[in-house]
Amino acid sequence: MVFTRVKTKGGRKISYLEFRWALCLLAESAGASYDTVCDTVLAGGPISTGTRAEYSKFHDDQSTYTGAYAVLHHVPEELRLKSLRFCKPNWKEGRVRPSDSELPGLKQRYTQYTSFAAGNGVDMNTKVWAKMVKETLVGSRFTSTSADIVFAKVAEGGKVLGYKDFLWMLALVAEERGETFEQVAQKIVQHAPESSGTVGEYVPWHDDKSTFTGAHAARFGLEQRITDRKGWKHTRVKPKSIDGVENVFDAYCAAHSGSGDSRLGSMGVVAFARLCRDAGLFGFAEFSEKTASEIFNGVSIPGQNAIGWVDFKWALDLAAERVGVSYADLCVTLLELGLGDDDADRDEREVANAEERWRVVEAENREREVSVEMQRQKRLSETRARRLAASGLLHEGLPASPTTPSRQRQPGSNHASPRVSGNAQDVADVNAIGDGVAMKELKSFVSEVGGGPNGVGKPKQTHVRQ
Repeated sequence: MVFTRVKTKGGRKISYLEFRWALCLLAESAGASYDTVCDTVLAGGPISTGTRAEYSKFHDDQSTYTGAYAVLHHVPEELRLKSLRFCKPNWKEGRVRPSDSELPGLKQRYTQYTSFAAGNGVDMNTKVWAKMVKETLVGSRFTSTSADIVFAKVAEGGKVLGYKDFLWMLALVAEERGETFEQVAQKIVQHAPESSGTVGEYVPWHDDKSTFTGAHAARFGLEQRITDRKGWKHTRVKPKSIDGVENVFDAYCAAHSGSGDSRLGSMGVVAFARLCRDAGLFGFAEFSEKTASEIFNGVSIPGQNAIGWVDFKWALDLAAERVGVSYADLCVTLLELGLGDDDADRDEREVANAEERWRVVEAENREREVSVEMQRQKRLSETRARRLAASGLLHEGLPASPTTPSRQRQPGSNHASPRVSGNAQDVADVNAIGDGVAMKELKSFVSEVGGGPNGVGKPKQTHVRQ
C-alpha cells in the first residue's frame, strides 16, 4: 500500500525521491523515526537465493586468460606464456591463400548464387552455400554435413561470408575431396544456379526489348531505335530563342484566332502561312504556300492542327534552311514586321521591305560564292599554265571553265538566287545593286586574260599525247 501511494499513477517503478517518501511513510506506520528506518536499511543488504555456479576452469582460472582479458585482469606474463603453449594453431597456418586469377568466371558465378532468392550479390550465407554444394560438390567423399563443418570453420562464429572466405572454403573442400583447388572451382564455374520456381507468362512490355524506351533502351543497345523515334530532330541543333520573336508569335496567333485553328499560344497553318508571306519567303522559287504547309505538318504533332512556341522555332529553322538563309536572319526579319494587324497598306510596305532585305542578302551570298569560284578558276588556270609550260605546248589564252547549271525560276518573280548561276537575270541584278569587291576583282581578272563574254578566252585546239 505504501508503494502504491508514492508511485506515479500508471507506473510500475519509483525513483529515489519517491523511495525516500516511502521510508517516511513506513516510519509513520511503525511509530518510529525516519532516521531509525534509514539506519535499518543501511545495516542490511540484498540477499541472493540463486544457485551458485560450479567451478569453471576457463572462467575462474585466470592463467588461461589471453589477449585483452589477460591485460584487463593483470595476468602475469609467465602464466600467459604457459597457457599459449596449449593453444590450438589457426587452421589457416600452413595453407597457401587461394587465388582466382586463372579461373575466369568464378566471381560471376559466385555473384549469381549470392543473388539467388533475393540475395544482395555480395554475402554468402548457409542457405546459399548449401544450395551450391548440393548442385555441384556433393558426392561420396563430401556430404552436406561436411559442407556445414567447412562453413562453420571459415565463418568462425559469423553468419555471412565474403568472396575471399568463399575461396578458403573451396580450398578446404578440395582437401576433403582429395582434389586440387582448380578442379573444385571449375565444377562451380561450369554449373549455373538451378531454379525450380514458376516460369512467368510472356509479357511483351518486359520480354520484347524492341518496346523499351529511355534508359532501358540505351542499356540494351537500342540507340538506333531511339534515333528513329526522335526522327529528323535527332541530328539537328535545337534552335535558340531570340528576344522579341515570341511576341511576334503571340501576335500572329491572336490576329488569326478567328480562323478556328489558332488561339493564344497556339498557331495554325493559316497564321504560319501568313507569317511566311509577310517575311518575304514566298519570293523564293524554293518556297511557296505548299512548302509552308509541308513544314507546318512536319513539326506539328500528328492529329493536331496547331503548333506551340517550341515547334514554331523548329518551323522557322526549317524554313530558313529551305531558302538558304540563316535562322538568325529570319528572326531579325520577323522582328521588323508588324504584330499581325490587318492594315493592308502597312502589310504591303512590310512585304516590300522584307523582299528588299532578302534581295540584298542574296546579292551578298552570290558575291561571296562568285569570289570563291573566281579563286578556284584562277588556281586551275595557273595549274594548267604551269603544266603546258613544262610540256612546251604553251599557247595563248586559257581554257574556259564549265558553267554552273541554272535553276528554275518562279514565274513572275524578279528575285535572284543566292547561288551562283549564269543567268542573264542574275547578272542584271548584280549590275543593278552595284559591283562589290569580289565582282571588281573578277572583272579585273577577265580583262587581264582577255576573253569573250564569258570572261575567258577560247584556247587553241592542240593535240597533246597523253
